[in-house]
Amino acid sequence: MIFSDFFKALAQLRDPRFRRVLWLGLGLTLLLLILMTTGLVGLAQWALPDQTLLPLIGEVNWVGDLVSLF
Repeated sequence: MIFSDFFKALAQLRDPRFRRVLWLGLGLTLLLLILMTTGLVGLAQWALPDQTLLPLIGEVNWVGDLVSLF
């Protein structure tokens, strides 16, 4: 049953209305992923200080670099 529905969906790829909805969904998904990632990284960089003082270790300066990688 699942395979027959999958093949029916593949057969609809020739329909321009189906392709429009497919590309619109993929594009909006990619856009939302980029916006959410950018927003969360910006929020993390705003919330984290430039350096952190940990007991017994001392100053840690690489936390901001770690967050900026993403």
